[in-house]
Amino acid sequence: MKKDVKNLSKELYNVFFNEPMSRRMAVTVLGKTDQTYAITNQVNEWLKTGRAQVIKIARCERSGRLVEFVATNPKDFIEPDRRQFVMPFAL
Repeated sequence: MKKDVKNLSKELYNVFFNEPMSRRMAVTVLGKTDQTYAITNQVNEWLKTGRAQVIKIARCERSGRLVEFVATNPKDFIEPDRRQFVMPFAL
């Protein structure tokens, strides 16, 4: 059982690595149609640890709803704004 979960996790990571997409679309690519619940915890863990990032909100091809598109490829990540805030006037 653990081996199956580990393999699913690796396959899922690769799906998001190759192309940012919604969770439902990723599950469909894996052949687990309508089993989004099976990947939710894994994706949330990747988001918390920085291994994945929500890169946009767009319409899902499967559900037609506006959803988060997730990427695991660092090249697709949105860089945070690292500029320092400069006060426009002195206090």
